[in-house]
Amino acid sequence: MPPPLVSFLAAARALLPKIVLVTEQDANHNGASFRKRFAEALGYDGDLYDSLDAAAAAYRRPAAERAEVERAVLGEEIRGALLHEGAHPARTARPAAAVGDAHGAGRVPEQKLLKLRPPEHYLNIPRVMYRPSVQDQGTVDQAQLVPALYECAAHVIEGSFEKTDISLSQIKSLSSIVDGPLQRLSLIFADSLARRLLCPIQGFAGALIHPSDYFEQSSLQSARCSFTDLSPYIHTGFVTINRAILEAMEVEKVVHIIDLSCSTSHPRQWLKLLHDFHRRQGGPPEVRLTVVNDDNDFLANMQMLLSNEADKLKIPFQFKSVIGRLETLDFSNLRDTLEIKYGEAIAISCSLQMHRLLLADDSATCSGIGQLQKMASIAQLKQMASSVYSPVSTLSPQCQTPKLLTSFLNAVRGLKPNIMLLMEQDANHNALLFCDRFMEALNYYAALFDSFHAVAAANPRKADERARVERMILGEEIKNILVCEGVHRHERHERLSQWAMHMDRSGFEHVPLSFHAIWEGKTKLMSFGLDERQGKVENDCLLLCWGSTHLYSISAWRPYKGSTSGSRDHMLVQPQRQIIGPNN
Repeated sequence: MPPPLVSFLAAARALLPKIVLVTEQDANHNGASFRKRFAEALGYDGDLYDSLDAAAAAYRRPAAERAEVERAVLGEEIRGALLHEGAHPARTARPAAAVGDAHGAGRVPEQKLLKLRPPEHYLNIPRVMYRPSVQDQGTVDQAQLVPALYECAAHVIEGSFEKTDISLSQIKSLSSIVDGPLQRLSLIFADSLARRLLCPIQGFAGALIHPSDYFEQSSLQSARCSFTDLSPYIHTGFVTINRAILEAMEVEKVVHIIDLSCSTSHPRQWLKLLHDFHRRQGGPPEVRLTVVNDDNDFLANMQMLLSNEADKLKIPFQFKSVIGRLETLDFSNLRDTLEIKYGEAIAISCSLQMHRLLLADDSATCSGIGQLQKMASIAQLKQMASSVYSPVSTLSPQCQTPKLLTSFLNAVRGLKPNIMLLMEQDANHNALLFCDRFMEALNYYAALFDSFHAVAAANPRKADERARVERMILGEEIKNILVCEGVHRHERHERLSQWAMHMDRSGFEHVPLSFHAIWEGKTKLMSFGLDERQGKVENDCLLLCWGSTHLYSISAWRPYKGSTSGSRDHMLVQPQRQIIGPNN
């Protein structure tokens, strides 16, 4: 009898229950032999899947609901039964007679549920008090963990399963000593490196089910909201973008705001803007808001919330929802999709999405170049493994703007927007070679995890939200950067200088952010307890940082004056020759 079960049953007896009801899978998935567990699971779960399929058809339940149960519940049970050994099985069900007999309780054969009653001679046993053991967590030498990650990446590039296995074990051991941001980040990187090693083996890689397939839409939306709530940088982006829109629309009577932020969209941004319009000298304009998002429920709730607030403020307001993602829009018919009307002033806001338009099928190119630079990459990573310092990336900018982004920016230019606000991750995760992306991502996400850890530490009740964001938002970004190639790699973050190049080539000119926009952004950062120096001004754009690491950039753009898209004098935002901070 396993000690945990003995302890549990002893505790249950001590409670002196009148009856104990037990429901268990009636199968033997607890055998020591993998062959027997596999055969038992195959027969058992084959019948169970058939029964679920029949029940879903009989009760007319959505196929998506059945599929979700199969993936998130039964799929995890199967993995637990087949993949784990020792103290980590997820399913160890066995015929219940063994449990009942071992403790003097008989099985009731007529019932599916077992009714276990403690024998009379147990009634006088004193109740047992259990206390969790206090373990000395100690401290982890971070100088060991970072080099271990670099060494593991080098083994992955070599294709050495044996060396990678040793490195992954070392990373897991070092990461389990304390629960810190670097330790949690290291586990995500270790998972990505393990998957990366399997990528060349198409059968293995294709058979793996991606963890994001298990995310319920409601849970994913909750994680997105937590990301917005916890991140001082997203809040800063909202207020900076709103101020730039207000200034560009100072005298406009009809304003059409197009929110292309998709998964980063949040009603909080536009609630604040409605109040700012309400206080505008001369009265508020008529406001139209178009939001692109792939969650219909989110859009419906957002529409209700903003419409009610606009009614209270007596602002003429229209809301249009567009179901989809930025990269799935029909750029050849963008005007009709967004329902642009003649004479309205247009402002476009796009936060943390435009990098998805850098999509390119570069896997073939990467394969050819990769063989030539493989040894150099391995040597570089091994050199990093012997040092605790952050690497200097050897990244080179893309030589041309991808066709998808060019098509989008041409369509946007044709809309003649007064202003376009762009917020993006300020990092180069779009390098062709895995080695470069790995080094850049490790440095970037270490800083980002630190920032979330600091915000959550100030409010311990936010720890669960922080964990959800790390796992479902940031963790999935990391895996996409490190594991995927070609058209499957969507997280192609680039630096501000590269975005300036793309915008210039596509017929856009830079609009300097005003003193007030930058001041409001820095003030919002300080409201989260961050130093105003975490907001840096570079080329009249705002860079949001954690320490010396750039995390996000905020910039403003408009079609070139005199371009084929046309422009109007009132679109101009006067450049600031010198930005003077609030404390200067």
